Amino acid sequence: MLKRFALMFLGVCAVLTSTMAAEEGMLTVTTDPDGVEIWLGDNYIGNSPVIGKKVPVGRYTVKLIDPVMRISQTEQVMITANATVVIEKKLKPKFGTLRINSVPEDAEVYMTMPLGKTPLVNEFINPGKYILEIRHPNKLYKSSSENVTVTEGAVQTVLDTLEMIQVDKPKPNHKKVIARLALGGLAAAGFTFAIIRERDKQMHLWDGNSGSEAGRARTQEVIGITVGALSIVGFEIIAFF
Repeated sequence: MLKRFALMFLGVCAVLTSTMAAEEGMLTVTTDPDGVEIWLGDNYIGNSPVIGKKVPVGRYTVKLIDPVMRISQTEQVMITANATVVIEKKLKPKFGTLRINSVPEDAEVYMTMPLGKTPLVNEFINPGKYILEIRHPNKLYKSSSENVTVTEGAVQTVLDTLEMIQVDKPKPNHKKVIARLALGGLAAAGFTFAIIRERDKQMHLWDGNSGSEAGRARTQEVIGITVGALSIVGFEIIAFF
């Protein structure tokens, strides 16, 4: 009696186990790119690729979420017993990518707002037409501006060689050079003359000559100093202008 009961119990367990196993299917999800979050209804089941995930029989909404590219897609699936449902998806970004290089580098990039400095890569540009401006902090380089079109899921590359500003070297003013040389020479002559007349004045005084000779020498000394001083003033005025 006990043996018969045990056999019946084992038979019922086998039937239940077989029935439960038959109520599960499998789900495989692969994406391009990998690493996308996979949600089965409200349950997170992992990041792609998910291979052979056992799922109870039923209808489900599978959601694929890429938090980096800010993309999500949904798929309705029906899981059946002892079968594998395969989802293969390539997620297309809703943004465009902008790659910007400049010669020289380290230039500031503006496109309705500052984007950063070159070399620059921005993968989250809304599709559309923009005016791109590149400015270098070195004022010897001209800023550049051009129209760019950003397309969804595409890469737009910009390489800009900034033009240097031509700085004209000032041409030497020969007249000013000659005038300064002349005034410099006149200043030297005036001071030299003043020194000589000062020496002559002292000699007249030492020799006991008349005061008129010493006075004349003193007057000529003052004239020499005045000429030298005025020449220096003129020299500096010409240099300033």
